[in-house]
Amino acid sequence: MTELEREICARVKTIRKAIKWPQSSFAQALGITRDQLTNIECGCTPLRFNIASRLIILTGSSPRWIAEGIGPQKMRVKIGERLLEEIPRNCLFSEGWEHWLKQPFEATVGGAKTRLASRPEGTTFHDAPITVGEQAPLGFIEAEDVLRCLIEDFRGVLKSIPPHLLYLFSAQITKAWRDFVRINIIEVCEWEARQRNKQEGRLTETSTRLNVPPGMQSEWTVLKRRLQDATAKPGAKTKLAEFLGVDLTRVSQWLTDSKNAREPGAEYALKMLRWVEQQERQK
Repeated sequence: MTELEREICARVKTIRKAIKWPQSSFAQALGITRDQLTNIECGCTPLRFNIASRLIILTGSSPRWIAEGIGPQKMRVKIGERLLEEIPRNCLFSEGWEHWLKQPFEATVGGAKTRLASRPEGTTFHDAPITVGEQAPLGFIEAEDVLRCLIEDFRGVLKSIPPHLLYLFSAQITKAWRDFVRINIIEVCEWEARQRNKQEGRLTETSTRLNVPPGMQSEWTVLKRRLQDATAKPGAKTKLAEFLGVDLTRVSQWLTDSKNAREPGAEYALKMLRWVEQQERQK
């Protein structure tokens, strides 16, 4: 395998390490096995385009950075359907980039830069949704715009769904947005922190707390039960506290079942999830 392919494979590992995602679940999200991911990360198997396209969507990584290590690592990019149809799905990502994707990507990004002068305060270039290979508008939308579109779409959809299927429809929609929050948890937390810091004028521990919708409250309850089981052994709570970089007292406050129990911020909850998954795999 060429040095170029090994460098691309190394960047896949860099992406996964940056978001601290375990190999097993990361491989599952990419639609491959853990062994396949291991072979890619260690440079034994080259990165194929079909896997790379899922990687780009899943992690918000720039295809140019993956291919060449140039430019920002993070960039919201969608490859247009027409362009995807032209690229052989099983070709090497390096070939797909060089022969099909690079030119339209550079053209789209170049045009996008000239249209970002009016971007909202606090956003960056990679916050913009960019579609490569299609004449798609570039811009930003507000939460109210998204809500209005969803209401308009669902109004028609709900009328066409039989009453006995409405519960199933609701359950699948709920799962979809929960999965979205899990996948994008780091960026969600960073955005929440910026907004709170902007309002309060300082960064505090509470500035990184995620405003979780009511339906997500049960997620912490389930995680807390798993943590309580994992920390039942002597010394386990101390190890968790060391992993999180906090005092043992704070961990005890988070894991207690009392009515006045505190809840951790989203960043700490994410770290706890990683820790408990590690403990459960060791059993």
